[in-house]
Amino acid sequence: MLFNGFRLFNNYKQSNVDNEAAAEDFIKAKNDVIINVVTLYTTVIFNKELLSNAQSQLETTTQQLERTRKLAEAGSVPRGNVLDLEAQQASNELNVITNDNGVNLSILRLKQALQIPASQQMDIEVPELDVADGTIDETAEQIYEKALSAMPEVRSAKLKLQSSLFALKSTRGSYFPRLSINGNLFTNSSSAVDKFTPGGYPANEQLNDNLAQSASLQLSIPIFNGYQTRANVKRSYFNTQQAEINLTSAENTLRQSVETAYNDALASSKTYQSALKLVNARNEAFRMAKQRFDNGAVNFVEYQTAENSLFQAKSDLVRAKYDFIFKKKVLDFYQGKSIEL
Repeated sequence: MLFNGFRLFNNYKQSNVDNEAAAEDFIKAKNDVIINVVTLYTTVIFNKELLSNAQSQLETTTQQLERTRKLAEAGSVPRGNVLDLEAQQASNELNVITNDNGVNLSILRLKQALQIPASQQMDIEVPELDVADGTIDETAEQIYEKALSAMPEVRSAKLKLQSSLFALKSTRGSYFPRLSINGNLFTNSSSAVDKFTPGGYPANEQLNDNLAQSASLQLSIPIFNGYQTRANVKRSYFNTQQAEINLTSAENTLRQSVETAYNDALASSKTYQSALKLVNARNEAFRMAKQRFDNGAVNFVEYQTAENSLFQAKSDLVRAKYDFIFKKKVLDFYQGKSIEL
């Protein structure tokens, strides 16, 4: 085939581009797995922090209970204070058990995502995570511009559009004439000659005698398949238009995802700063309430309220901290940065 409207050439180009698009789709699938695992990993860390917070509250209550018992034995405080603290200690123990179950469940889900048997022992190390100043350096538009070249789903959509263009060119090649060259090499020698040749006829001489060659050019002009070719071209053209729509849709979806992630990270940053201030205020309020409770200036209800408020504020701070860290990591992910905790 000397010429066929560059159909083979465009088919070859299309196949290469299709392979590249498939590779990008594979990267997209890997990224989805990574995000899921990081989410589950962050949940484990978060639950471990909540467990540590609950254990710290239990330890504080236990220490207060021991001190109050001594004061009650000395007659400095009512016996009812001891009973109230014993009830608070039991409540704190329940919180520890609840949060410990949360840790175990989150580890189980992480195992399942990693396809690790539930019976296999596994634990994770809680890294030192720095929230820094809780700010986001880039704008949403800057992150989106980086994401356009970093995200495999957009690269895949661009490659699929390129593939459809090669397919369209290949289909249009059917409009062109096809030029082929054919060649033949043959001999007219016959075994009947051996009857008249003493000792037979050597094989090499049989091939050389009466050796003939032929060559031909064949030109095929598409006349009667015009409607079929035109239909195929229209179909390829529509596929190209669909690929353009898919690319635009992928870019718009990415923009929306980046803008949503940016707003979520910005909101979580503000929530973290607010939660940090609240913990500092609740910590001081509990310190004062504990001091006054030890001196008999306030009752147990006020002391318990201050302690529970501090515990809730610390839990909210942990939640805000890891929520902001994860959402900032998502912004890094959109910029093509590796997610490291």
